[in-house]
Amino acid sequence: VIRDVIAQYFIKGGWNVVQADNALDALVVALEENFSVVLTDFNMPRDSGTALLEKLQRYRPGVQVFIMTGASEIAHDEKVKKYSAGFLQ
Repeated sequence: VIRDVIAQYFIKGGWNVVQADNALDALVVALEENFSVVLTDFNMPRDSGTALLEKLQRYRPGVQVFIMTGASEIAHDEKVKKYSAGFLQ
């Protein structure tokens, strides 16, 4: 539900939005498409947001990745601080 609300917000703002149900599907889509920005959750099914972030930085180094979460542990995650364009908590 939250993902759909966020997607609609960006669609209304004129962005092209593609959604994925889990981290592995997100990676496949990101490798097939040429995105400039990725907005992802920290906690995801089938892999973590941090693992997705690392893979995107390896295979799509130009993409800006923003990680969002309701969990407090993101503020202490060194990989998120090092590799992401930012995080929303």
